[in-house]
Amino acid sequence: MLGAGLLVAAVGVESVALSHYSAHAVPRDFGSVASSAATPPGPTSTSSLPAPGIVPVQDAGSPAAPVRITIPSLHVSAPLMKVELDAVSSLVVPQDPHVVGWWQASALAGSQIGTTVLDGHVDTAEQGPGTLFHLQDLPAGATIVLRAANGHYYTYRVTTRRVLKKSTGLSARLFSPTAPGTLAVVTCGGPFDRATHHYLDNIVVLARPVAG
Repeated sequence: MLGAGLLVAAVGVESVALSHYSAHAVPRDFGSVASSAATPPGPTSTSSLPAPGIVPVQDAGSPAAPVRITIPSLHVSAPLMKVELDAVSSLVVPQDPHVVGWWQASALAGSQIGTTVLDGHVDTAEQGPGTLFHLQDLPAGATIVLRAANGHYYTYRVTTRRVLKKSTGLSARLFSPTAPGTLAVVTCGGPFDRATHHYLDNIVVLARPVAG
């Protein structure tokens, strides 16, 4: 669940995985979070395909809606679909773990101001590991590439990782509309509670645009 102020839970009820796959070891945080001038409005709660062999450089096109995400070091590429808030202000997560959601109220790909927010299942019991299954393994400096609806590619470099307990929520600082251009990718992670079929943590990876 992504939202204003303190986000009460992580990626909402619809984003929890129902998995029998072993959880990763909980990774350590790294990097810093850009400060913002204002508290953002927003939600109050929230098949891996071969990656291309060459990472596109940052394109000079105008910002546009992202339509595909590629993470070269994880050898995954997936379509993006627009997602909105549901009736209880939780950010909807695509049902298919091989599809990643773009919160259409967040920044466009290539924006120099604001945060482009993506979310997705880490896995599901029915379909196994999703596109973001190894998101928590991305190191600082790894690249994430967004292809936009205008045909341009926008490359981002990972700067920050946060592992946040769902029980304590997410800070809106992670999703600021006023900070310098940032990409935020969110999925579930950490220990898996087999009684509730929920992961206990959220993994948030932040990345900054690579200059063209």
